[in-house]
Amino acid sequence: MSITKEKIGNILTAATVAPLDRDTWIQQGFPEELVFSFLATSEMTNTAVLTRVPGSATTQLIKEKYDLKGFFIKSKSCD
Repeated sequence: MSITKEKIGNILTAATVAPLDRDTWIQQGFPEELVFSFLATSEMTNTAVLTRVPGSATTQLIKEKYDLKGFFIKSKSCD
């Protein structure tokens, strides 16, 4: 079984209000390899894979394979 960009487009179109392109996933903080892994797992198990959006500040940490459970980067405001 192989994942193609066409299959990804079909899966995303069926699962969301509007299809998401590669750039949108990346802007949300998902490395491309992770997107392919989620979609492959979803297709192989015939289930939905749910995750929180990591945010663009964590993309490099994810690529470097840091533990994702312990990272939550929040912006703080000062008055």
